Amino acid sequence: MAAEMEEEMKKLLLIKEEEETGRGEGPKVDGEGGEEEEEEAEQPLKEKVWRETKKLWIVAGPTIFTRVSTFGIYIISQAFICHIGSTDLAAFALVITVLLRLANGILVGHGKRLGNIMLRQLNLELWYNIVLVLLTRNLKNAKIAIDALAICLNINGWEMMISVGFLAAVGVRVSNELGRGSPKAAKFSILNTVITSFAIGLVLFIIFLFLRGLFAYVFIDSSEVVAAVADLSPLLACSILLNSVQPVLFGST
Repeated sequence: MAAEMEEEMKKLLLIKEEEETGRGEGPKVDGEGGEEEEEEAEQPLKEKVWRETKKLWIVAGPTIFTRVSTFGIYIISQAFICHIGSTDLAAFALVITVLLRLANGILVGHGKRLGNIMLRQLNLELWYNIVLVLLTRNLKNAKIAIDALAICLNINGWEMMISVGFLAAVGVRVSNELGRGSPKAAKFSILNTVITSFAIGLVLFIIFLFLRGLFAYVFIDSSEVVAAVADLSPLLACSILLNSVQPVLFGST
């Protein structure tokens, strides 16, 4: 009698252990993930790209719209202030580029405790922009230099909001694919996101490279500032192209 009760207890404990560890469901999940990965691998490249692009923009679209529209408030404010005078533009540049980004840099710096590396090309980049603005005061025509640099930095920051949107999207996509046990799909998602962001950056690179200082007339009528912006346009175009790839790669880590 005691032996039979002991055997029944062992069976109950074994069943309970299997339920807790999930040994009965583990192989099934792995098998399902492998089957799905094999089915996706057999799909044509065109269908895979279209499917991944739709998933990407579901996440990236709202993020990009929110960030671009929010940063656009500073661009619109700058456009109105620029037409008042170059001195007012220089003052606005010091407030927005130095004080505001200084505060943002301090807030982003707290992200280091979370171990997010991207929160750290962003913190350094914010401080880098502040140093650039502060160094321009040593130039001969400091007011013109600050005006031109402020226009270029804000355009560059506005474009970077697109890349930051892709940064958030690629992080979600990679997590989802790895969570369902599809490392190949995660790799393909990274590649598709990088190519998409790079394509947008390449188009903007060509536009600003050929427009040079013409887009500065949207912000100011001074020919001296426009000429200074034209000189900075190649650097602005290269920065836009690099920023279209860098945040996405960091977001995938």
